[in-house]
Amino acid sequence: VENEYIMKELSCRTSFLPATDHSKTIPSIVVSGMAEGDLDIMVDRTDDHYKEGWVLDVSKVERDTKRKVEKCGGLGYIDMKIALYGIPDSGKLRLWLPFEGPSHDHHEHGQSADRNAKHWFDDLIICEANEKRDAEACKLDQDMDIVVGGG
Repeated sequence: VENEYIMKELSCRTSFLPATDHSKTIPSIVVSGMAEGDLDIMVDRTDDHYKEGWVLDVSKVERDTKRKVEKCGGLGYIDMKIALYGIPDSGKLRLWLPFEGPSHDHHEHGQSADRNAKHWFDDLIICEANEKRDAEACKLDQDMDIVVGGG
């Protein structure tokens, strides 16, 4: 059909709750750089936590809001915008990019091409938590170096 749109296959990982498929959450693709431990998301973090590596956390506003509504039985507030947070001392975060799409024929196949990220992915989208932050906070598009395919 000439005017039919076919959506690309997506491989998505999230940390926002409620996540229904826990094998597809952010921690499932972390190779290295994430702090050890399973800290309760409602516990306030300190710089010492972030110095151990990247930490699953929520913003202060998110945590405070959750605490307020829990006093009233939750008020149906079930979502949590959990994200990986870090500071310069957190170090490098390495992620594995899972390919879950169908076989494809848009690239040449060869031993070296099969190890190249461009061979398997047309696009990579990295999202940051939508929250109010001060001017000194990290800006994903300016303050981070993102290397795809090695490094």
